[in-house]
Amino acid sequence: MNKKTIPTHDPYTGELNPYYEELTGEVNPLLINNQTTDQVMKKRSKHYADVMNWVRKSIQSCETMDQLIVVNNLIKNFSKTYPTAPEACYNFLKMEWRLKKDKLWSGRW
Repeated sequence: MNKKTIPTHDPYTGELNPYYEELTGEVNPLLINNQTTDQVMKKRSKHYADVMNWVRKSIQSCETMDQLIVVNNLIKNFSKTYPTAPEACYNFLKMEWRLKKDKLWSGRW
C-alpha cells in the first residue's frame, strides 16, 4: 500500500499547511520553535507595504486570466483596507496587473 505524503506547506504560496498536525499527529517541521500555525500567522505584518508586496507576488505568480481576475479583487480590497496608503502604491499594483494581463493575453494568440 502506498502511503500518501501530507504536505508541510502549499507549494505555490509557501503557506504552512494548517491541517498538518491534525492529519499526521506530528508537529509540522517547518514551524518555528514548535509554534502553532495560528501563532505564526498572527505575527504577520499588517503594514500596507508588506501587504502590497504580497499582492505583487500574487500578480507575478498568475498563470491564467482567471487567477488574474481574482488578484484584481485583491488590489481593490487593498485600496479599501488601506485607505491611508499612498495612492502610488495602488497605482503601482494596477500597473503591474495590467502588464501581467497584457503578457497573458498576448500569449493566447
